[in-house]
Amino acid sequence: MELVRRNSLLVVLLIIGFQNTLFPQKSITAYSTTIVVTDDVSPAKDLVLGLDQTATDDIDLVLGESELPPMPPSGNFEARFILPQNSFSGSLNSWSDFRNAAENPYTGQKTFRLHFQKTAAATYVLIKWNLPANITGTLKDIVTGTLVNAGMSGTGELKVTNPASFNKLDMILDFNQVSTEVEKYDGEISSFKLLGNYPNPFNPSTIISYVIPEPENVLIRVYSSNMEYLETLHSGKQSAGAHTVNWSASACPSGLYIYSISYGNKIVYGKMMLLK
Repeated sequence: MELVRRNSLLVVLLIIGFQNTLFPQKSITAYSTTIVVTDDVSPAKDLVLGLDQTATDDIDLVLGESELPPMPPSGNFEARFILPQNSFSGSLNSWSDFRNAAENPYTGQKTFRLHFQKTAAATYVLIKWNLPANITGTLKDIVTGTLVNAGMSGTGELKVTNPASFNKLDMILDFNQVSTEVEKYDGEISSFKLLGNYPNPFNPSTIISYVIPEPENVLIRVYSSNMEYLETLHSGKQSAGAHTVNWSASACPSGLYIYSISYGNKIVYGKMMLLK
């Protein structure tokens, strides 16, 4: 058991260097697809967009959205969505962006705004997509709409060769009869679901949310970014269903922290950013 735990921690440490979430977290969503953004130097960043009957223009924790800190300094690669709060004039950024689509199936148009910057040594930014037949779109710069004006359909990519001129693109997607039937949580969830923590980044406290399918012992621990144990948030048996636990980090310095949730013989990890 100790060997398994050490191997699990090693996997976490290897993945921390990437800016995506440590482990893919299942979201209860109607439709989603992944947009891959990279440059010719940095590892790719996966951005998730989609439709959901419960989505809002703000952060939707249960759909996998999480608030990000400001963009890193110029010369460091980053890609994210600007959420549509106040017609994209708000400050909310996320690696996932789900839009409300109450109708089932949904036909209509949604605009997603990409924000990116290249590594200093890179010469271009590359955006890749893989869309089903009933979704098409257009990528346009938000400066004039003519610097970039590229159609999107099927599997394709766009190479932005002048990312120094602009760092935002509107991805205007047309949905045609896309199913928005949502998987409902009815107390019969068949597997463990980690819903993440909110807010994230946070100061000084955050709430971790998860769902367990049946009564079981649950152990929740917090670690520093180099996996030094800090404290236990919960230890004991819990009933089936949705649960939350609060972590107050008022005595901790700003930085990245890791939490683990052990459920039966399974263990999952998440990351949270404390900004003071």
